[in-house]
Amino acid sequence: MLPLVALTEEEIEQIVRTVPGGAGNVQDIYPLGASAGRYPVPPSDGGEGDPYLLAVQLSFDTRGRLDSYIQAMQAVVDRHDILRTAVLWEGLPEPVQVVWRQARLHVEEIELDAESGDAAEQLYARFDPRQFRVDLRQAPLLRVYLAYDQQQERWLMMQLSHHLVGDHSTLELMQEEIQAHLLGREASLPTPLPFRNLVAQARLGVKPGGA
Repeated sequence: MLPLVALTEEEIEQIVRTVPGGAGNVQDIYPLGASAGRYPVPPSDGGEGDPYLLAVQLSFDTRGRLDSYIQAMQAVVDRHDILRTAVLWEGLPEPVQVVWRQARLHVEEIELDAESGDAAEQLYARFDPRQFRVDLRQAPLLRVYLAYDQQQERWLMMQLSHHLVGDHSTLELMQEEIQAHLLGREASLPTPLPFRNLVAQARLGVKPGGA
């Protein structure tokens, strides 16, 4: 049942075909939220950058700390359906958000040239949002790129997140939850609310708990 969006059986089948694991990995389908609905969905194969892409760069003194951080990130993605969401629009009457039950973080390690200058600047230039975009059709709308900085003997991580799944406040909340997982305090985190409730509130005028 899809009370928030009207789709034909053929359109639903089209959506399911885009999700790894098929129907069993589809948790929910709903239209874009009020703010996201104003976002102009770009062609995913375009060569231009995306001004709605947020970039954050972190550094770690060991690969072990980096791996632990990524594991905590995955745990946060597992908790929140908005972080397991893809956006589809091709052949549909309106863009929709598709929540995957399971969405693995895209993590890619690249090699930098130690003779080509500052490693952090190289990594940022490689994935500069002004020239780089992510495929909105693949959840999560988070991407992680890793590189070893030989000069500083550290690991760098470039995190890209799309405005469709959050803003700077969202990133701050994610960081708090990641920290809780790293400290073994994940049991203290509140139960996440279904994002569809917020969409229903915006689209139908219902209370957050009434969807």
